[in-house]
Amino acid sequence: MRDAHKRRKAEMIEHLENCMEYKNGAENAIARARRLGEPAPEIIPHPDDIVIASDGTISFVKPSSQPHNTAWYEARKRMADANEEIAESRKDALRRPALARFYHYEIAYARRITAMTEYTFPTR
Repeated sequence: MRDAHKRRKAEMIEHLENCMEYKNGAENAIARARRLGEPAPEIIPHPDDIVIASDGTISFVKPSSQPHNTAWYEARKRMADANEEIAESRKDALRRPALARFYHYEIAYARRITAMTEYTFPTR
């Protein structure tokens, strides 16, 4: 029981860190575009739609209109694409052992995307 609790806590901390990193990166990309006089990038989920409470609870402001609903499904599509990338990177790592380390980084990145998306956009 204690090990399961520790694992769950570690997963929650990792998810929180991933979400904070994503949100900060997205906010920086928007700020950079504004500084350069460029249109803000369309980021899904938008950092303003990710709410991180002081207790570490993360929530997503769910779709309230058709455009938001579209964004929701686009995020789920992105997760499916990331899962495909994981499968392809695994195959590539086996085919090209000299580049396996690179492919493992790709797999780790795609897993972060899928974990964050699943947590933020749970299956209805």
